[in-house]
Amino acid sequence: MIYNDMLSARLTRLLKRFNYLSDKLINDFQRYDLDEDSFVFLAGKTRNFMSFTHKILLKVLFIFLNKFSSIKYKFNEEIIDIDKMFSIIFESINDSLNEILDEKADSNQKENIDKIISSLKFLKKLMEDISAIVISILKFESENIDEEEFRKKYRNFKLNIDDDKNIFKKNYL
Repeated sequence: MIYNDMLSARLTRLLKRFNYLSDKLINDFQRYDLDEDSFVFLAGKTRNFMSFTHKILLKVLFIFLNKFSSIKYKFNEEIIDIDKMFSIIFESINDSLNEILDEKADSNQKENIDKIISSLKFLKKLMEDISAIVISILKFESENIDEEEFRKKYRNFKLNIDDDKNIFKKNYL
């Protein structure tokens, strides 16, 4: 139980950092006068955020979900789907950043900014869904919730990820 509490505290710090950084980027893109220097600065912050998310946070969460996967509760398909969604969304954000920085797309600048903001908001939603099941797993393993409650949370996770995949297909494919 102590191990789960320590793990939970570390994951909570990582997730709070993710939320802080994503909220900050969303606010920055909405607020800035967005001259060339602002774009260069925001592009760097955004790419650092994506690197942190993909290399650290997602890897930790996926390892945790994979470790917990069993015959009864499987996460393998969701892990693969979520990883693909994040990768494609990151690619979309990078494309939008590159268009903005190329200065060829002055007329599309607002559209690209809106795409980035929308993508960041969708990433937050995905991360909330992943976080909810990870926290539920920790509670279940430390016997803070019973199996029936966990099964409900597991079903909700599966439904939420299916909804996310539908939104993703509509907006990114």
